[in-house]
Amino acid sequence: MNRSAPQSGPEQAEELQPYELADLLGIDRADAGLLATAVVRLPVGWSHRWKSRRGAMELTATEVAFLLNQDPSTVTRWCQAGRLAYRRAGARLYRIAPAALVACLKKMNGGTAPEVVETAAQRDRRAMASRAEALAMCGQSKPRSKRKSSAALQKKAA
Repeated sequence: MNRSAPQSGPEQAEELQPYELADLLGIDRADAGLLATAVVRLPVGWSHRWKSRRGAMELTATEVAFLLNQDPSTVTRWCQAGRLAYRRAGARLYRIAPAALVACLKKMNGGTAPEVVETAAQRDRRAMASRAEALAMCGQSKPRSKRKSSAALQKKAA
């Protein structure tokens, strides 16, 4: 069981592509595959907090554990063992820079980043969202249905 996952429903999660996550954390897009190879469901509170941070970006052990699907105690052990660079922010609080996280993951993966994968369903959802956005910019609220309306069917039947 993943104890690091926050208790939030689907309405409280924001879906981010790996490249969007890399941009949000301020790391190189080429390293996005180290953090995620598919869509990440990130708690909305975290993404808002990350977007509004000033100064150096730092993650908590819980946030790193959530991103890597690990337990926070595992991340803490990595810090204590020297595998993951960190900064102490209190007696039991660890702050990890995204660049340090990427460096650690590169060491673990032999210096390569896995390829980012997009499923057919994700590609279709992305295409539908971009089409709806384009239609909204043109003044149409909804895309036209390919089905014939009930009025057109009634005229054809009569």
